[in-house]
Order: sequence, then structure tokens, then C-alpha cells
Amino acid sequence: MNRAAFPFCLLLLSILLPTGCEDHATREAQAAALLKTRLEERIDMGRLQRIEDCNKRLLDSAMYLVDSIRVLEAQWALDTMIRPFKPVKPGPPGPGISLDSLKLKPLLPDSIRRQE
Repeated sequence: MNRAAFPFCLLLLSILLPTGCEDHATREAQAAALLKTRLEERIDMGRLQRIEDCNKRLLDSAMYLVDSIRVLEAQWALDTMIRPFKPVKPGPPGPGISLDSLKLKPLLPDSIRRQE
């Protein structure tokens, strides 16, 4: 090694050695904390996913219910008779009373002979 690189290497080693020789317990504590935060994130994501799925299922069942109600209302509004009812048959006519009391003349002269 040349003389100019030696102090640089000493400086580099003095910075890296204390950070590289950390305590085993602190590394485990940091790993446990990281694992705990990741686990909480996953639990929160799962909870949100379940809530979204529940909302979607609830919305689907509500839409199905509303659609079936709307279909029933539309069916009730339709005229479902195959053919209309028959009108009531009128009763027999009463006795015919003529309001005109005048006797009529025959239209043709020979119609009198036919009646006799």
C-alpha cells in the first residue's frame, strides 16, 4: 500500500468497525420490531380486505333484493288478463207501446189487398 492510502484506510476502518460490531441483542430487537410492524401492516390489510368483501356482498344482496322487488312491481302493473270479460247480456225487451196513435197509410196501393 502506498503511504497516502494508509490514513484513508485507518479512517475507514475506524468508522466501519463500531457500526459492524453491534450487539446481538440490539439486532434481534430491531428484527423483532420490524417483524411486528410488518405483521401489524398485514393484519390491517387483511381487516380492510374483509371489510371490503363484506361491503361488496352486502351491496350485491341488496341489489338482488331491490331488483326482485322492482320486477314484482312491474309484473303487478301489467294487465295480465288473457281476454276481457264478456259484457252482461241485456234482458228481454218489455212490452212495445207505441207512442204514435196515428194509423199509417199504406205505401203502395196494392198492399191493402195483400193484407186481406
